[in-house]
Formats: sequence, C-alpha cells, structure tokens
Amino acid sequence: MPSYSTLAPVVAAAVVLWLAGVPGVCLAFDQPATPPPDDLCLDDADRRAAAALQHFAWGVHEQLASAGEFDTAARHYREALRLQPRSTLAFQHLATPYLILRQFDQLQTHLEPLL
Repeated sequence: MPSYSTLAPVVAAAVVLWLAGVPGVCLAFDQPATPPPDDLCLDDADRRAAAALQHFAWGVHEQLASAGEFDTAARHYREALRLQPRSTLAFQHLATPYLILRQFDQLQTHLEPLL
C-alpha cells in the first residue's frame, strides 16, 4: 500500500481536477448547440411501426410469462397485425399456438378481422 506522503498529492490533484474540470465540461454540454436533425422526427408510418413492435413485444412477453394462457398475448399480436398487416412474424406468433393445439375455429375467429 502506498504511503500517506505519496497518496496525499495524488488525491489532492484528483480533487482539484475534478472540481475545476469536470463540472465545467459536463455543464457545457447540457444544452445542445443545434436542434436535433429532422431524421430523428417520426412520421405516422414510423409511429405505427413502433406501436406494432411494442404490441408484438408485449405479446411475446405475455406468451412467455403465462403458462398456457394465450388470450392476452393474442390480443397484442392482433393489434400488432392491425398496425402492420404485412408482419409475418406477428402472424406466425398468433397462428402457431392455435395450429399446435388444433384449434382451427379459434384461429379462424382471430384471423377473420384481419382480412
């Protein structure tokens, strides 16, 4: 372990640098100098895609979190398909449990509104 005589100047220098340099540097970048570029703004299609992805993710979460209960997940998958009708991944996640359980009437009930 270093002795107190060698450690004290290092700690003092670190404190001085931190007090003098870090707050000035951090506070200098609090406000952006220019407004954000236009490509960071979402249009309606981007918002729909983001909402569809959100519902798909919630559907996956609900499907994994609930043992055997699929209704809540199916509701999220249907909403994702309503927002993004060409999403094959959401369609597969909605259809596969009904196909595995051979519940074709349920599958038809859930898919008819999407046609």
